[in-house]
Amino acid sequence: MLDSLVRIENRGQLIYMLSEAAELEHGIMCCYLYCAYSMKRSVEEGLPRGS
Repeated sequence: MLDSLVRIENRGQLIYMLSEAAELEHGIMCCYLYCAYSMKRSVEEGLPRGS
């Protein structure tokens, strides 16, 4: 069930894991921002009219 559970034994491991998590979050955030800013917002940009 929880086979991939990570056990953190000391402060050094905690700092490492937190920095890895922050790096992953930063990468995902960049993808979300790219998507958000690349979406069309109006008919003039090619967005089809709603029905």
